[in-house]
Amino acid sequence: DRDRGVTESNEPDAVVKQVMASQAKRRVLLADHSKFDQVVLAKTLDWADIDCVITDLQPGRKWVDLFKKNDIQLIC
Repeated sequence: DRDRGVTESNEPDAVVKQVMASQAKRRVLLADHSKFDQVVLAKTLDWADIDCVITDLQPGRKWVDLFKKNDIQLIC
């Protein structure tokens, strides 16, 4: 979600991913196009915590602008 950040449907998984991200030198989010604009239970990370997004299809202009604003590399 552009406003809430990266979310996860399983709260324990969100906690594990937060710990993993805190230990990583580079944080890469892999998400297919169907995950954009979806909000689920647990917030995992802010967009400022992500270095790169890899996805299967180019997201919409608002997403591209968000990634540029947060200095996130986008790979499609």
